[in-house]
Amino acid sequence: MFQACWHPEILSCSQFLIVYLTGALAGFINVVGGGGSILTLPVLMWIGLPSSVANATNRIAILTESIAGAVGFSSKGIRPERKVIPAVMFASSGSILGSFFVLSIQIESLNRVIAILLLLAAFITVFRPPKVEVGKASLLSTAVIFLAVGFYGGFIQAGVGFLLMIAITFVFGFDLVLTNATKVITVLVYTSFSTVSNK
Repeated sequence: MFQACWHPEILSCSQFLIVYLTGALAGFINVVGGGGSILTLPVLMWIGLPSSVANATNRIAILTESIAGAVGFSSKGIRPERKVIPAVMFASSGSILGSFFVLSIQIESLNRVIAILLLLAAFITVFRPPKVEVGKASLLSTAVIFLAVGFYGGFIQAGVGFLLMIAITFVFGFDLVLTNATKVITVLVYTSFSTVSNK
């Protein structure tokens, strides 16, 4: 790992440090709330990865931090309820579609799309939307909401944590802690599918 310090063609010491610190900070942000990919995607592209490769590489980090978050919540006895399973499956289906869609976009177009979406995700992060009214969503509305959020997550991921928390709160009415635990599990499951789809 530290050999990167001696091989500038891989990573310089400063680049390695920035990538490491950004990854650590993004992991904490993603588990606590969401939006860590707003930091990691630009950094991965800054060190020279093409946007498509950076997007795929970012999923590996998200997958590992989601596993750590899920284990952490489970160790405290905080686990999503069984009724969220259909929503998780809808999100996973959407993520697969989003992953295949992003692979069909040319690099130049993907660069522009990622730049726009990162700006929108940053806006959502800074100006968080107001709390949604909790209601009993139908199966159809649950399917539409989680398919859409999953598609976005499969496409780029940045800012999807906030969207998931809004969706989970709206559909299920969980408190903040259970909403966050459900978000982590949902991201873990659909990222597993989208990561495989990107191979």
